[in-house]
Amino acid sequence: MAQRRRHDRCERAAAFANARRFDFRSEAGDAELGVVLGGTPDRIVDRQFPLYDENVEMTIKIGSNALEDVVIERHWTDPNPYLVYRVVRPITPVGRPEDEDIVGALAITCEVDGADVGVAVEAVEDRGGSPLAVILFQPGLARPAEWVLRYRTPGLWEPLRHEGVDHLKWAAGTLDRRYADGIGKLRMHFDFPSTALEVDVSEARGAGRVDRPSTTDIVYVDESRTGGLYDWTLRMKLSAENEVGGP
Repeated sequence: MAQRRRHDRCERAAAFANARRFDFRSEAGDAELGVVLGGTPDRIVDRQFPLYDENVEMTIKIGSNALEDVVIERHWTDPNPYLVYRVVRPITPVGRPEDEDIVGALAITCEVDGADVGVAVEAVEDRGGSPLAVILFQPGLARPAEWVLRYRTPGLWEPLRHEGVDHLKWAAGTLDRRYADGIGKLRMHFDFPSTALEVDVSEARGAGRVDRPSTTDIVYVDESRTGGLYDWTLRMKLSAENEVGGP
């Protein structure tokens, strides 16, 4: 019965994508998407995990200024057995002004590499006002595929540039409900500005390992499949002429 309900949701999502020709903006937003996929945005995020296994690599670009902060997510997804949609939570700054258009600022794009698969991506807000990226594949993924999500995160690393230390919390599911996920390998590439003199990354649980391919690049890798919430601390020291508020 569970398999049948999953198959029905995939069929409804595929029909939804075909009928709208990937045009989300003319619809009623996440309310209609929830009806199609079978739940509220938060539940949709958590329900998708049995549908695939996945390796994820993220490049976290820490700019020399707020406008250069960018995230690139590369996913290698193995459907189980068929995948029509993915919903991810983009990494965004916390404590932004209520009137700021966080969704619009993302300028989010998505593409599938090496496969004849159309893709539509739309950033929407969940009930708490946090952005979600809704990705529909057409046709759905019936075999392993690689796809890339790119978005801007203006000001994400302002505390790091100003104070020399910042924190990043991330989970494949919701941050408050730590469901096991389908990620087999997580690779985080922290790309610091070339003007940085000292950089460091550590994970609060001590999970994974840290590699240093260069003086301004740090790569964190975890293959433990423990899932849950990651909590990284980033440290950076800039040269005196590049310090915010410096001479």
